[in-house]
Amino acid sequence: MNTPPHIILITGLPGSGKSAASDVIIQSLIKQRRTVVFRTDKQALEEEVRRDTLRFQSNPSRKLPKEGIEGDHSHLLNPDGADGSLQMVFKDGNALNTAHKQLLLEMLQFLVQKKEGDVFVIEWAYGKNVDYPGEALTHDGSQLITWLKEYGLIDQVLVLDIVSNEETRVERNSKRPGHIPTGEFSMYFPEEGHFTPDDKSVLEDRYLLIDNLGISRETYTQFIEQIRFATESFILPSLEETQTHSKEWLFIHYKER
Repeated sequence: MNTPPHIILITGLPGSGKSAASDVIIQSLIKQRRTVVFRTDKQALEEEVRRDTLRFQSNPSRKLPKEGIEGDHSHLLNPDGADGSLQMVFKDGNALNTAHKQLLLEMLQFLVQKKEGDVFVIEWAYGKNVDYPGEALTHDGSQLITWLKEYGLIDQVLVLDIVSNEETRVERNSKRPGHIPTGEFSMYFPEEGHFTPDDKSVLEDRYLLIDNLGISRETYTQFIEQIRFATESFILPSLEETQTHSKEWLFIHYKER
């Protein structure tokens, strides 16, 4: 790695455990006296849906039952909902595509404005591409790699890929407050859209996969321990000018502990 990355992408399907990983990584970065900028694609998506719908708030023809509003590309069912709690229905793929492109622009802006020690941490959910009428939703792992290349960011990111399985993700979702109904979650977020071997090879040593299987306390503790080890032994060294060990050495060492 010649140039240390300044952007950490924490990727995975919905329900894989990205937020838990983000918490551990951000705490470690702050302890290292680094300034952390944190964003999620859910934040960006909610911002885009508000933009798409709220401009029609005074238009009677755009009103939906129970105060909902119809936008050009999405429905917002609870316009007064707090950040993180918006109920959204999508007419096509425009809202999420636009939200992801906005994050790419924010990455470019960060690189221009960053100071020494600044790190941009982003939660980015990939998934199955959907061929909606109008505009397809393109958000699988390969699309992310394509965008990183197009925006000139491919050498500026470190990707931590959190991989679970559908059964675990469905169960984890069901335990969240205000969770997505299980049938809808399974329909919209199947176990598809992961990075391909070719995608991973493009990222080279800037890609690391961590499994997060099961929801028991023991499994969760093991997952958090892996994230802490990856942060201390892979992420933090990768942010420096030199890296003393390859990720293969690190995880052989981890398994032998």
